[in-house]
Amino acid sequence: MIYRAICTDCALFSDDPERDSMGVCEAFPDGIPDEILRQGFDHRKPYPGDNGIRFVPDGPVDVAKLDAITTPVVSPGSRAARA
Repeated sequence: MIYRAICTDCALFSDDPERDSMGVCEAFPDGIPDEILRQGFDHRKPYPGDNGIRFVPDGPVDVAKLDAITTPVVSPGSRAARA
């Protein structure tokens, strides 16, 4: 399964071209944990080490969209898509 990270719609997210990771943010200045970035964790909820800093919408975003972001997306080439 592939998830779309909630991070890209967060005002605190920053792409860092100097790093191998896909980005950093105020909650995770040393790199966003894989569970959030690639595994669909909903960072509107507490996550260990976030120091109470959580997702802040970068502009108007509706709740249904945020819920969809943390829902698995089936990759077109995956076995699930061929089933």
